[in-house]
Formats: sequence, structure tokens, C-alpha cells
Amino acid sequence: MSTIVFFLLSFAALTDPPSRIGQWSAEPYTDIIIVDQVALVAGADATLTVFDLTNPAEPMPAGSVPNLDVIEDDIKRLARKENRLYMTVPKAGLAVFDITQPALPVSMGMTETPGRPSDILIAGNYLFLAEEEAGLTIWGLDDSNR
Repeated sequence: MSTIVFFLLSFAALTDPPSRIGQWSAEPYTDIIIVDQVALVAGADATLTVFDLTNPAEPMPAGSVPNLDVIEDDIKRLARKENRLYMTVPKAGLAVFDITQPALPVSMGMTETPGRPSDILIAGNYLFLAEEEAGLTIWGLDDSNR
């Protein structure tokens, strides 16, 4: 005897939908972090692009950190803690930038990770990476955890 199950889905219209006020279309992007009036945007070509958001209706590129020599892959995700920007790069690992001046990110280097990081989250003094081959890896962000 077969059982057939039907699911009824109901979709409600948004009562207060967001409205688009600005856009910059240049390349595929994968993630974004906002610091003050600056957007740090991860690009699919391993470029970190800086946008000036003084006028959100007209976001303007203000600079970029082009393909780093060690990065031959897309930047996937970004996370921020204070003046540090952490960036996952699946084939290379984890890149770190000083964003004391958000419009001028400075590379602090890169560390390899056990797997291919696909997502990142910071909670307290810990950085969590979801990695394709290594599962969940946890990194300490202060000297007491190293």
C-alpha cells in the first residue's frame, strides 16, 4: 500500500519590503563587511574591494587589495573582530588584514588551515571555520589561546 503525502505551502507577501537604493555591478561578490561608511567586499576573483558608502545611492569603489600572490581561488567569507578582518580562501586558508583604516586594508599574512574553509564566524575570542575536509576548526584570537 502506498502513501501519498501532500504539503500545502502558503506564501505571504512582505508587508514592508526593502527598497533598493544603490548598486554597483562590476563582478561577482561573495561576502561583505561594513565598517563605518566603508564596505569591504570579497570578490570572486580573490580581490578585496573597498567601497565608499558616504552616499549609499551611489557606492563608489575606493580601492582594492588585488589578487594576493598566495591566493589562487575565490574569497568566500569575511569576518571582523575589532581592527582585524579575517577572510576565508578555500585553496589557501585564512588571510588576515589590519583594518584600522578601513579604506586602506593592510595584509598581515595568511595561515593554512586543515581543510578548505567555506564559512567563518567569530564569537568572543574564538574564530570558527567550517571546512569541507576538516569539519569544524576553532582558532583562538588572543594570546592566552595559543
